[in-house]
Amino acid sequence: MYLLALMSLDPTGKGRKRWTMRWKAPLNAFQIESEGRLTPTAN
Repeated sequence: MYLLALMSLDPTGKGRKRWTMRWKAPLNAFQIESEGRLTPTAN
């Protein structure tokens, strides 16, 4: 939800590249972590 809201605030996409570069690694790490938690087979 947050990501979509933030992207909609920047329709031209000028700030998106900078924002993406800054947050891509932490977001990927969080996504991988939460995916491992959400899948029951991860045990």
